[in-house]
Parts: sequence; structure tokens; C-alpha cells
Amino acid sequence: MNANLKAYVQQELAYRVLQTTSDINHSLDSLRRLLVPGGLLLVVELTLAHSYFDLIFGLFPYWWRDGHSRAPLTIDQWRQAFESVGGFEPMVVSAKANAFGDSLMIVRKSTARSVLIHLSEWQDQAWLLFADRGHNLSHALVPYLPSSNIEILPDTVTIDHISSTIDVMLKQYKHLHIIFAWPLDILQLGQNNNETTFESHVEHLCYKFVYILQSIQKYHRQNNSFPYVFILTQNSQPMHEKSEFNPTIAPLIGLARSLSVECPRHHIKLIDLQPTADWHYDWLQSKELQELSSKLERTIVPKNDADKIPFRLQVAPSRFVADLAWMRDPIPINNLLPGQIQ
Repeated sequence: MNANLKAYVQQELAYRVLQTTSDINHSLDSLRRLLVPGGLLLVVELTLAHSYFDLIFGLFPYWWRDGHSRAPLTIDQWRQAFESVGGFEPMVVSAKANAFGDSLMIVRKSTARSVLIHLSEWQDQAWLLFADRGHNLSHALVPYLPSSNIEILPDTVTIDHISSTIDVMLKQYKHLHIIFAWPLDILQLGQNNNETTFESHVEHLCYKFVYILQSIQKYHRQNNSFPYVFILTQNSQPMHEKSEFNPTIAPLIGLARSLSVECPRHHIKLIDLQPTADWHYDWLQSKELQELSSKLERTIVPKNDADKIPFRLQVAPSRFVADLAWMRDPIPINNLLPGQIQ
């Protein structure tokens, strides 16, 4: 399994495959690397091998582990294997072995930071934070980042320092993630700045961002994946007419969107913070209720409504069969006889 894969899986199921591997501990370690903290690994394996199984499977090489002992492990051996690999909570066996000797074992990846920081998937990755000053959000994120290898750069650093830091971190770690929070310090035009200062600040921010991507391109190692670059903004994406809107960072957003399309390998992600978005949930809930009520009003059951409501089959613009829908016919018809369906 590729060691460069990142943890992003909530659940994994291994059905009668681990016992055939040459190194079970290595296989369990690879599966754990793919799990997010708290993710579940479900393992179904043969834990009770009857003696007559040797007559059936004894000629296959995967049935024997070292030439003398059978490959299938007992439940206690599986528990010891999970403990030796580390990073898992105590194993749970859902039930006793069935008639065929299979058992379902469930383990959960630990969520304790004191355990996670010692795992290889955490030690192989690092985070580079371009910290904001006004909100100090970058420092608040540090306890929640899935790694202890964190470097924080203020907005006063030189481009040479940025370049050298990216070079060192790309050489030292397999996975590098970058949080670009400097846009949070951009003030709106008129807030303690004039037009010239504002334009130079925005242009300087775009220049620094492009320089970060150029440094990544320059020092990227072939065997490693490109870093994910998360750009943090605030109220830069209007969600509703009542929401606050700060268009000052629009040049950077446009630049990031263009680069994300033209250079997808850089994994540019835009994250807009909406600290006063309580209204948004109420708006979504009311919108959902409106859509549900309108959908119920348009619901047509041909078998029941054939002699009551005039309706027709509407073809969607997509021309997909899944988008076909029964719609009420606006033509007023007072009485419909059975079988008169338009």
C-alpha cells in the first residue's frame, strides 16, 4: 500500500484478506494511516481453524505462515497484533466465531492527541501557517491540527525566509499543508487606510501568494504529493442579502480560483469564514420547508389521480430519465372520465 496516502477514511472493511499478507503488522499500520481519528476498522477473518481445513487449504501457500503454523490467527493473537501496531483503542469482538470459524473484530483509531502525535502518519506531515495578526486565528488552530510539526510565519517575513522554510519542510516531511491566513488582516477601504495603501496591500498579498506557489513548484520532491494550500478569508463570499460582504479581497480570490483550475496539482482551497452566519441556518431551514411543501403540492400519483387531476409527464432540460417528473396540467378540466389521461 502506498505510504503517501493520507488519512481521510471514516470506515474500512477487511474481509478475509489480512491473513494472506506476509506481514500483518505492516498491513494494519497501512490501514490505520488511512483512517481519520475515531475511524473504524472492521476485520472479518478466520479465527477458529478446524483440523480438517488442512485437507482443503493445506496445499495453498497462504495457509501457512512460517511453514509450521497456520496463517489464521486467533482472537487473542489479533488483539496482540493491534496492540503492537498501536494507535487503536481496545479491540471489540462483535460475536463468537460462526460455524465456519469467522469472527468480526472492530477497532477504533484513537482520538487522544497524546497517542496520535507518536503515529507515523502524524510525524510524516507538517503544517506551515502564515499567521494573521488581527484575529490570531492561526494560533488558535494549532491545538486542532493533526500534527505537532507546525511552523508559524508572521506577515513580516521576507520572501527569502518563505522560500527557505518551504524548501526545508518539503525535504523533511512527506506531506505539507499550508494555511494562508494573511488575507484576514486586509481592512476595507476607508478603515485607517487610503486608496493607495489599500491597493498596494492587496497587490503585495497576491504577490506573496504567487511566490509561495512558485517556491512549492521549485522545491517539490517527485515522490511526495503537492501541499494543500488553504486560503482563509472573512465575509468575502456573500451568502445572503443580510450577510456582511467584504469585497476587498476579491483580487486574491479571483487569482486563487484561476490557479486552482489551471494548476490543480497545487490543491488550492478557499475557506471563507462567516462569524455572523446564524441567520444562514434559519434561512436554509425555511427554504427547505418551502421546497418540501411545494414538492408535496406537485406530487402526482398516477394510479390514484388518473380520474381526478389532469397531469402530464414533464421532460427535464437535462433529458435524463431520472429527472422525469409528473406535473399538474394547467389546462382547466372540470370532469375527467376514467382513462382520460393527458
